[in-house]
Amino acid sequence: RSLEPAAFCTRIYCPQMTGSWRKVTKLGANTCKYYIPLMTDGWQKSKECQYETDLVVNRFAREEVELVPVFYDNFDVEYDKEEGHFYMNEWGSLQCMFTTDDNWMQNILKLIPQNMFAPMSVDESHHIQNELQSERPTIGGTENQWAKQTISEMQRKQKAKGGEDDMFFEFGSTDEYSGLTATRAIQLMSHLPLTIKGLYIKNAGDRFGSEFMDALIQQVDQCKNLEWLGINNTKVGDEKGGQEAGVRLAKVLATNTTIKTLELRRTDLIGSENVEQWGNSLLNNNTLTNLVLDMVDADIKENLKTKTKDRTLTLEIA
Repeated sequence: RSLEPAAFCTRIYCPQMTGSWRKVTKLGANTCKYYIPLMTDGWQKSKECQYETDLVVNRFAREEVELVPVFYDNFDVEYDKEEGHFYMNEWGSLQCMFTTDDNWMQNILKLIPQNMFAPMSVDESHHIQNELQSERPTIGGTENQWAKQTISEMQRKQKAKGGEDDMFFEFGSTDEYSGLTATRAIQLMSHLPLTIKGLYIKNAGDRFGSEFMDALIQQVDQCKNLEWLGINNTKVGDEKGGQEAGVRLAKVLATNTTIKTLELRRTDLIGSENVEQWGNSLLNNNTLTNLVLDMVDADIKENLKTKTKDRTLTLEIA
């Protein structure tokens, strides 16, 4: 084997490697080109693993090694913060893998140049595969933990500003959540606190699709104190799918008793195919007083105004 390991992993025991494991591990941490930590609960709480990782982190700061974190389902987010590691926060923006993806091992192999791999026997390959599969997590756990941590941190920041009842998510190219995958964006929506009073979603475009919009609508339906909702430059992505999602939001609005202001700016949730459903829902709603529609055809606005003109509670449509 090469004296300068191409990739180094702190979890898998290599039965073919003889000699002092500590010496070999130290050599790997100090010379590897790619560091792939399998981040389980046990990895977090192993002093040996953390010592090795500290060596690599110092080299990473000097751009001597690439990090490819692999988050497991049992990764303890609270312990991560308590110990001051903050791996989830600091490494979440890297090219990391989640074992919720069935192809995560193959994806790692694609990242690393093939000429950096040392030859491996069939038996050793099978041994490593079995070790990895033995720690196969339940799907979605790590993503759920990440979402909970992110929401919690957002609430902490909002509380410091005196506005813990409102949540703002901006997904534009220069915004805080610009680099999120669709999976993570959906998880954020699925973990929205049910006690918030204001919610604003902006610049997601159409890259998260209908599942993102459905997660948002489902959570809005469960919110108990939500008074204003804004969706700006956020779409399902196709006209039919957008209007179908719009019908689902309209149905939620029909029975909602807390929302007073709804802003739909540059969305695909209202159109000619679902304007009738929107009109009926607005007529049945008893709390909404302001509806802001941007980039919606004038005839659709007029249709809604006509439909709701005899509404008991006046509805301003702009």
